[in-house]
Amino acid sequence: MACISLVKLRGKMSLLIPYKPAVTSGLIGLWHGTIVNIPAGWLICDGNNGTPNLLAKFVEGVATAATNPGAVGGATAKNTAGHVHSGPSHTHTTPSHALTVAEMPAH
Repeated sequence: MACISLVKLRGKMSLLIPYKPAVTSGLIGLWHGTIVNIPAGWLICDGNNGTPNLLAKFVEGVATAATNPGAVGGATAKNTAGHVHSGPSHTHTTPSHALTVAEMPAH
C-alpha cells in the first residue's frame, strides 16, 4: 500500500512522493478510548473479519524465535502460589476537627 499526499508549501501545492504508511495492515495495537471512537479502517480483535479474538486476553510478546505466533491458548487468570503480603499490625488515627467560618476560604 502506498499513499500520496498534497501539501501546501509557501502558497504552492506540492505533490509528495508516494510513501509507505507508518502503520501497516496486521499490526495489533492498544486503543485507549471507546469502541465507537475507533478510527476508520481499524478493527477490534474479536475474532471477526479475520482478526484474532483477544477479548478479555492479555497480549504478551513471544519468548523465543521458536515460539509459534499462530498457537492458541492462554488463560484469563493466574494463581501465584506462595506469594503473601504481610506486615506488622498497626492502626492510624486522626484528631477530630470541625471547620470554623474563619477557616473557610473565600468563594
